[in-house]
Amino acid sequence: MSASFVRTSTLLDDRDTSEAAVEFQTQFIPTMKTLYTNAANTAPERYANVTGWYDWTKYLYLVSVKAQKALEAGNAEEAARNLRLLREHYYLLHDKAGTHKANDFIYEFNRQVNQSEPYVEKLKTAARQVVKAKPMAATRAEKKACKKAVKQWYSGVKKALKDDQLTPEEKQTLEQTSRDLYKAYGMRFE
Repeated sequence: MSASFVRTSTLLDDRDTSEAAVEFQTQFIPTMKTLYTNAANTAPERYANVTGWYDWTKYLYLVSVKAQKALEAGNAEEAARNLRLLREHYYLLHDKAGTHKANDFIYEFNRQVNQSEPYVEKLKTAARQVVKAKPMAATRAEKKACKKAVKQWYSGVKKALKDDQLTPEEKQTLEQTSRDLYKAYGMRFE
């Protein structure tokens, strides 16, 4: 599901809504439906301590269907909004389960920096978590490239936030570099 989510989001970013719809319909939706119909009452072992698994899968299903309908209608804005909700949904699941990896913290930093007025302390915390966290399984094969990208990104973050202020220019730079890191390593939810 994660790989299809990335492909769908990338196609949507490229304004190829029809191909994004095909990708989502043929790759993401079938896996999500299997999860919802076959595993809604029994959480995978790594999420066994999470209460409300059925509710989590039901919300996943409902938002996925909304995203699918928006894609089919060619409504890129609505589809993108629902895809963001899906990524956030996985972030919250990992939060409840205590299973955050670096990709989740990259997502969180990217989300924070794109707020109209981000809190510098929250950005600093999320940035430190990105650096400290274990990489997700999908990026372990790219470990050196990922570490290099995170290190380069983090040096820019530290420079921008060193005075506990965030100028509009620094914010714009952090938005771009964080978007690039997110697309490369944070979009996947594993």
